[in-house]
Amino acid sequence: MSLKKILTTLRPLREFVGEIDGHELVFPPELPPSATQLIENVENFGPEPGH
Repeated sequence: MSLKKILTTLRPLREFVGEIDGHELVFPPELPPSATQLIENVENFGPEPGH
């Protein structure tokens, strides 16, 4: 997978921090299926057994 494709896939994954009535709230992003799969692939990346 190219770096450009990775960045394009992950770009919308920004959380929003807002303030309502003096309280700071953090709104996490929704993960589209393509980003979820990419994140799982990165988390599971590692050397093959026996290498």
